[in-house]
Amino acid sequence: MSDTQRAADAGARPPVSQTLGQYEILEFLGKGGFGEVWKARDTRLNRIVAIKRLPESLLNDPERRERLRREALAASSLNHPNICTIHDLAEIGSEHVLVMEYIDGKTLHETLAAGPLPANEAIAITLQIADALGEAHRHSIIHRDIKSSNIMITPRKQVKVLDFGLARPVVSDVGDVEETEARLTRSGVTLGTVHYMSPEQLLGLTVDGRSDLFSLGVVLYELLTGRLPFEGSSMIAISDAILHRAPLPASSVAAVPLEIDRILERLLAKKRDERYPDAEEVIRDLSVFVSGEVQTARPGKRSSAVPWSIAAGVVLLAGVLLVPAWQKWSRQRWATQTAIPEVARLVEADRFTEAVRIARTAQSIVPDDPRLKNLWSAMTLLITADSNPTGANVYFAKYGAPENEWELLGRTPLKDAAAPRGTFYRWKLEKKGYLPAYRVGPWWGFRFRLKAVLDREGTIPPGMVHVPAGQFELSIPGLDHLDPVQLGDFLIDKFEVTNADYKKFVDAGGYQKREYWKQPFVKDGHPVPFETAMGEFVDSTGSPGPATWEVGDFPKGQADNPVGGVSWFEAAAYAEFAGKRLPTIFHWNGAAQTQTSPVVVPASNFGGHGPWAPGSHRSIGQYGAYDMAGNLKEWCSNEAEPGKRYILGGAWNEPNYMFIDQDAQNVWARPATFGFRTMKVLSADGIPRDAERAIWIPLRDFSKEKPASDEVFEAYRSLYSYDRTPLNAVIESTDPKPESWTVQKISFDAAYGNERVLAYLYLPKNARPPYQTVIFFPGSNAIHTDSIGSSPGPYGDFVPKSGRALMFPIYKGTYERRDKLTSDYPAMTAFYRDHVIAWAKDLRRSIDYLETRSDIDHGRFAFDGMSWGGEMGPLMAAVEPRIKTCIFISGGFDFQHSLPEADIFNFAPRMKQPVLMLNARYDHFFPVETSQLPMLRTIGTPEADKKYVVYESGHAPPRLEVTKESLAWLDRYLGPVRR
Repeated sequence: MSDTQRAADAGARPPVSQTLGQYEILEFLGKGGFGEVWKARDTRLNRIVAIKRLPESLLNDPERRERLRREALAASSLNHPNICTIHDLAEIGSEHVLVMEYIDGKTLHETLAAGPLPANEAIAITLQIADALGEAHRHSIIHRDIKSSNIMITPRKQVKVLDFGLARPVVSDVGDVEETEARLTRSGVTLGTVHYMSPEQLLGLTVDGRSDLFSLGVVLYELLTGRLPFEGSSMIAISDAILHRAPLPASSVAAVPLEIDRILERLLAKKRDERYPDAEEVIRDLSVFVSGEVQTARPGKRSSAVPWSIAAGVVLLAGVLLVPAWQKWSRQRWATQTAIPEVARLVEADRFTEAVRIARTAQSIVPDDPRLKNLWSAMTLLITADSNPTGANVYFAKYGAPENEWELLGRTPLKDAAAPRGTFYRWKLEKKGYLPAYRVGPWWGFRFRLKAVLDREGTIPPGMVHVPAGQFELSIPGLDHLDPVQLGDFLIDKFEVTNADYKKFVDAGGYQKREYWKQPFVKDGHPVPFETAMGEFVDSTGSPGPATWEVGDFPKGQADNPVGGVSWFEAAAYAEFAGKRLPTIFHWNGAAQTQTSPVVVPASNFGGHGPWAPGSHRSIGQYGAYDMAGNLKEWCSNEAEPGKRYILGGAWNEPNYMFIDQDAQNVWARPATFGFRTMKVLSADGIPRDAERAIWIPLRDFSKEKPASDEVFEAYRSLYSYDRTPLNAVIESTDPKPESWTVQKISFDAAYGNERVLAYLYLPKNARPPYQTVIFFPGSNAIHTDSIGSSPGPYGDFVPKSGRALMFPIYKGTYERRDKLTSDYPAMTAFYRDHVIAWAKDLRRSIDYLETRSDIDHGRFAFDGMSWGGEMGPLMAAVEPRIKTCIFISGGFDFQHSLPEADIFNFAPRMKQPVLMLNARYDHFFPVETSQLPMLRTIGTPEADKKYVVYESGHAPPRLEVTKESLAWLDRYLGPVRR
């Protein structure tokens, strides 16, 4: 029943007597916003009725009595099978009562407790509601409180719209009605239920029938999905969503056909002029859907004189008796002929969220379609989630989305749940009685694993977040080659230490108590006495405290700002005082997860005018810690060299790539941008020695290095030559199945040992031979993967689609030719050098093979390298002059040294081919200033034939933008393809 006919209310008062005039009171039904409702028997007419009466405390309120009178007048003028009938308005003694039809059934709100309804059932109900509203609107009556708890459905599936107590006649003349309206809708008063309100209702503007249609759209969305389209943690948040945010398409939440998405989009339009003009047109579009037609054309006004209440009844009867088979066929036709091709188009455009929304609907219709299954893997990310304890709800939202936009994915343990690819998400694992756990990701790949230990409320210190145990490697340029370290569970501060926090240390005599200063004071290699050291750690007025303070206190109004101007010694002493410690760089980097830089950095405080107060912005990291990027640089415990310790994350006045880069500073330094956060180890084993050790920075300053001389270089290059022996090539298989290309698997003799080189040749179907050919060099995932599969990947597949051939050699140590090679990082070993030489020979032998084929243009070869391939590109181009142009995607110089005959730095000046470098600003492998630009400047190509593009992304730049730039480059230097 409705919230005025059925909702239980333990505080309801019993009737003064068991009768009210001719009405025998039977039972209390509920209490709504405008009165109590009782079930009664009309003894005069011997019928069951419902009686609404004002509470005793409000009997003398003329405004409430007037609203009750208007409800009766409005509703009693309506005679419709889907509108609750008003029998009488009476004053019985001191009671003011409204007598109305008693309805035996459930409200839609109660019905939805069992879950959303099938589309056909939801639409059949909505048709009846719309017909009731159409009848009311034709009598110039607006309901203004359409919601699921005000709509009943009987056991015979008949809909009854209740509570026209908020109804308002539409009038144009002034008088007492206008006067009453002014009082009832005065400033600060809104009528209706906020989740269902139209924007104009929220803003207190004049409403018309289109406001009811907006509320009808909310109800339809709720019936189809089991949730409301506009949600939030407060009335303000809900109102903001209604006024400013588009709801998720219903088809992205449940199995809802796309044509219903379009109807909902029009019903829920923010501007009333963009909504349906009347209920009749809503009925028309919904009826077209029920009839089995999938298009949603908007015909003009009807000319038929048949009332829509009759038409809707006929449509409903047809839907029950005749339509199912026709509709099933029609929906299958839509899924196979319209939806799946549209999904393929959206996947090709990297619009994965939209693609998934349509695919879910199509999958509910044709679950076994093989095209859809193939597309599904291309557009979704498979999520596995585990928690301790299990049973946690797993929510996700786009990074930076408001708190009211979390979507429920499932409950742990969760395996291979699908979410759209192509974006960074925030994840939340939540269970009652436990603190929520947060994650950010994924940053690449098709799978993402969430693992969390949930802490009971009150079991960890406030202001800290839990980072679970695991193997942590450093995603810091120059240090990313180091072996990962196994760390136990630990806590890290959610925010940087603030001025107010640090003041407790100062007020507790922290600068006088030697027990907090565990580290020996050494300066320029000489010990420094405690008293002398304390003389260094004073504020601007000479009092003990950070360099940014005055007279032993922080500046007024900055209690919540992070404390700056502290040396490494001071940070370590405070941590000791707080019963914690400074993080190692493994702990800090593990909590910060610099791979999230594409979304974290833009949300962070770089290029600002000072530090942010903790939590004032949305720069949240992998485990829920804020402002690890920018704001203040943060001291870590590891030594980089004598007298210097690591300080990471960058500061508000530094370039944003400092979130990724390593930095080490003098332990005595106290700039205003130097701050810190602390951590606490939960593992009984403490901190591994490998995590705590001093770590030298192997950073190469390429501006100060000189490449090998020409004479020496020629000796190096000679190592890459080989005898042109017979290839003994074999085409091992040909697969013409892929839509855009035919792929051939080829093998031929290597230029070393007795090995055979494998290669995949992708031949276009949309061009004529002889084909221009691009030779591809993959990323380092090739070292850890058994096979390339059926596709050359997102940064190679555009080549055959463009009408060019793509040659994908299987380089020594990769894919099917994997050996003891475990890393692409340069090393000062003969093993690494010999692999580099083998890779170059594999590429050159691949071109040798291509020159034996008549369907290949022997004068138009290009090189395309991704990540590791972009790094190796200058060497490949320098030793192979048949390459006419190069594309380096996400490439740059590595910081680790190799033997000089395999050092890319020595080869880059010798490549002369035109080169396109496509890079990312937040690349944690190849930073802009120290890796990308040095490579660009060192390459020997004339400046007119170099192009460098930097995208606002992480390591992998946007695929579509890469495709666009690459094809334009190939057209420029190889010429257009033959069609």
